[in-house]
Amino acid sequence: MNHSSPLIPADVPVGVRDVFLYNYNAITRGTSHAFIFTGDHKIEHTSDDFTDIEHLFRIAAHGAVGAFAIHPGLIARYALEYSNIPYLAKLNAKTNLVPAEHHDPYSAPLASIADIVELRQAHIPIHAVGYTIYLGSTYEEQMFEDAGKMVFEAHEQGLVVVLWMYPRGHHVTEPHEPSLLVGAAGVGACLGADFVKLNTSHLSRDLSADDMRDIVQAAGNTKVLFAGGATVAVEDFLKQVQFYLDHGAAGIAVGRNIYQHPLELACSLTDTLAEIIYR
Repeated sequence: MNHSSPLIPADVPVGVRDVFLYNYNAITRGTSHAFIFTGDHKIEHTSDDFTDIEHLFRIAAHGAVGAFAIHPGLIARYALEYSNIPYLAKLNAKTNLVPAEHHDPYSAPLASIADIVELRQAHIPIHAVGYTIYLGSTYEEQMFEDAGKMVFEAHEQGLVVVLWMYPRGHHVTEPHEPSLLVGAAGVGACLGADFVKLNTSHLSRDLSADDMRDIVQAAGNTKVLFAGGATVAVEDFLKQVQFYLDHGAAGIAVGRNIYQHPLELACSLTDTLAEIIYR
């Protein structure tokens, strides 16, 4: 198991560095790797992926996830019942109802860091926050401003930050092209993220070892996570995760490849993934 000390960003005040370390170690289990179970699809994909919201909370409560990424409204509604889950509050969202050809994407804030601090005062274990940026959108400037402020304020409170860095928009023709992933990783580092999440759309077979090296290198001392993507056969998914980890990634942020299975299998998958990731 990798027990390397986490980097504490300079914008984490001295008085809350122990809080930051506690939160970082909570989601990484004291390693340099992270396993994030994502449940933000209810807004992002509306009715496409699941209807039973509580199924996800049951998995997160009984499985071996490092953090459960969910929007603040759902944390507020379910966290008192599911108080043992390590949470990551996803602070922005958009639906998939506006066709991409009609409008470049913009994901507006749903809540502020101050809102999350208030939720934590209810003894809800929120260790991290997340934010999506659509790199290449005509609205990227606004998302940069939103995210830059969010990163700074989150670190002031000792919260870990994960940025979803997704190239998308009219000017982005190949959003999963390796050089764009390299660029996205670097931009996430420039914004001060502790982790950046990238989406390869299951193209790991097209990412070479050199591509992975370039992506990880571009992120500097920011850690790189990869999205789980659409549901595939369990064996294929686990091979994909292993490929990422073998080539420098710090873990995964996955939803559909877990929650689109029955509870027992889903929880079993989290156990397997935890064994692979937290090594």
